[in-house]
Amino acid sequence: MAEIGKDRLVELSDAKLRDAKLLLNSGGEGNAYYLAGYAVELMLKAIIATQFKSDTIPDRELARNLFVHNIEKLAILAKLQGELKSRADLDPDFYAYWEMVLSWNEQSRYASATLEEARTLIEAIDNQPNGVLSWLRSKL
Repeated sequence: MAEIGKDRLVELSDAKLRDAKLLLNSGGEGNAYYLAGYAVELMLKAIIATQFKSDTIPDRELARNLFVHNIEKLAILAKLQGELKSRADLDPDFYAYWEMVLSWNEQSRYASATLEEARTLIEAIDNQPNGVLSWLRSKL
């Protein structure tokens, strides 16, 4: 991944979700599923980008582990574990949505998601006010 700023990661996240919705509505549910999950990955990476300081060498572990396609690991790198647990404890809908998002992984791009699976994941990500992406956006 080339150097990329937080704002661009947010733009890409929004674009991936927008494209996922278009694909969902035109029979491309497998790719819709993959792109929707990728939107969450990019938003988590935008949150992580806020940890980098100008004129400072980043922590080696953080820099090395950033290049993964694993939502759970990225949430840990974004230092969201405590807030995720608190939100999930207070909001069962959010907890269910987060669990759905955790089912996404890099191998999803090779899978054939059903229309229902893609629709459910996009709902988990995009629901207002309980969706995962709006909550992550609040952490920027």
